[in-house]
Amino acid sequence: MKNEMAKSTLGLNTAQVFPVVRFAIADGTTRDLLCKREDWKIELPNGEVQASRSQIPLILAWALSIHKAQGQTLERVRVDLGRVFEKGQAYVALSRATSMAGLQILRFDPRKVIAHEKVRSFYSSLSRAEQVEGKAKSKTILGKMQTATAKKKGVDNEE
Repeated sequence: MKNEMAKSTLGLNTAQVFPVVRFAIADGTTRDLLCKREDWKIELPNGEVQASRSQIPLILAWALSIHKAQGQTLERVRVDLGRVFEKGQAYVALSRATSMAGLQILRFDPRKVIAHEKVRSFYSSLSRAEQVEGKAKSKTILGKMQTATAKKKGVDNEE
């Protein structure tokens, strides 16, 4: 009763109850957030409402699959790699974490961390390109050194 009186004194609508969610932050602190309802509607040019939706915007993160988590950034994440079955899945799951401190890995099996063959080929071609580029730079530097040496010898011979 005391709580209801406080709400009405503050001018809060006591018919609407919204959840307060406590988030654990990676640094060990917590943050409380009042989650209010969000309302959306789609209207025709004449103002007629075609569709509307009201919801409290929460995602139950403990229920995210690797595919569902793709594209998201998570400060704290527990990744279970026990059911990884496809190339790249382990990478997608692990790369959702923003830091090592906020990442916990369960059932890690290095045999399940598999790169797709096209990815391997791509990185292999980059490595070969870097080697070719490195050789070309070496030849250029060597050529410049030989030219400089020849010029110096020419100058020395003239004296």
